[in-house]
Amino acid sequence: MRRSVICAVAAIACAMGCAQPERVAKAAAKARPAAVRGETKAVVVEKGPVIDGTLNSPLWQKCPPLEVGHATSKKAGPVRTTARVLFDPTHVYLGVDCEEPDTKGIKKEVTQRDGPVYTDDSIEFFVTGDPRQWYYQFCFNTLGTVMDASFKPGRGGNKSWNSSAVAKATIEDGKRWILTVSIPLKELSAYVGGDQA
Repeated sequence: MRRSVICAVAAIACAMGCAQPERVAKAAAKARPAAVRGETKAVVVEKGPVIDGTLNSPLWQKCPPLEVGHATSKKAGPVRTTARVLFDPTHVYLGVDCEEPDTKGIKKEVTQRDGPVYTDDSIEFFVTGDPRQWYYQFCFNTLGTVMDASFKPGRGGNKSWNSSAVAKATIEDGKRWILTVSIPLKELSAYVGGDQA
């Protein structure tokens, strides 16, 4: 099962991890160089891409893909996963390409909003401007099911908080699955005003 985690802090620092069978990991390690860990800067666009579960829009190509590995170590992931982040004046956009040779084995069971989406093959996304004050958690599976919550230090999580995030995923047989997401900035405690294009 793949469970990828993306952490976004101010300039959007990302870290992802995934779990795949060992045989896939060995083949993938031979086919590509190790992931380079670090930060990526989100790209600002005039108007964000359509959320269609593909990275076909030329807008996605404006942002260099960030290749990431395991969330808990410096190792490369067993199969390649890349993330792209875009902003327009009112939304943040996330595009994730998850290579997956065993697309028939993708776990996709949770359909209920705020259900245990993290038990499926999923992408988990954390965003904050200041983790000492608050952060938001999002989790999306290949069905586009959304789990979201807000957190404040010392107060725990609020799973009853719901954003109006839009998510769409597509599966390319035997190759990959792609997730695209848009989230309104005003729902992330971010200032939305003039002169931001």
